[in-house]
Amino acid sequence: MKHFFKVAWLLLVPILAFGQSPDYAMFENFYFTPKNGHGDDLEKAMSSHNKKYHPVGDHAAQVYTVLNGPNAGKYIWSMGPTTWTKIETRPQEEGHDGDWDKNVSIHIESYDATDFYKMDDKLSHFTGPFDLNVLRVWSVDVGEGHGKHFKRLLERIKEVNVASESKLPFGVYWRQLSGSHGVDVVLIWFVDSLAWFDEDGDFAERYEGVHGEGAMDDLIDDWNAITDRVDMEIWRYVPDMSGHDGKGVQRD
Repeated sequence: MKHFFKVAWLLLVPILAFGQSPDYAMFENFYFTPKNGHGDDLEKAMSSHNKKYHPVGDHAAQVYTVLNGPNAGKYIWSMGPTTWTKIETRPQEEGHDGDWDKNVSIHIESYDATDFYKMDDKLSHFTGPFDLNVLRVWSVDVGEGHGKHFKRLLERIKEVNVASESKLPFGVYWRQLSGSHGVDVVLIWFVDSLAWFDEDGDFAERYEGVHGEGAMDDLIDDWNAITDRVDMEIWRYVPDMSGHDGKGVQRD
């Protein structure tokens, strides 16, 4: 297990969050499974719905498909960046709910639970505009009583990102409501393409350049000691099903 996480951390680069919000950035996410043979019809119906009701702003919709793991083949519908207050004003009139029920939902086999994730501005690191293409997603179950310790690890990572002037910012998203599947925080890397996974990462070198020789081993030991589980997925942005073209901007 330690070797696995060492390999994973060696690939580590910073990540980006999508969009801007005047208060804070929160995303409403759920997985869904399309009905067999309904792929084309689902894509057309969801494209029409999202581009009409969720194009930009507080209710913008992003759609991703999962490429690996137990959720491979599922999609993620994500709305945001938004806030709890803005969610209350989500589009419901002018046929929104009816359009989803009549035209979109008929092509969906099942929905997973809806979750809300709030971006941590202090632990995230942003550099500039970017495109939503491929997302590397770590869903982390932090061990009971280790929340503060885990945040200290992320603070050390943030110091590395800042000191090395990383061009791919790092984003941290805390789950807002408790649930049964044990995810406390999500870390995401937004990269240009799957080819990024063929590249040799330099995170260990940069990390020890900031925190000293041997610090990477300490990070791995601490990570393994305070996390109970990490699920790693690759998400690919689906522009035709989303409400916009996937252009992201730096958060202020």
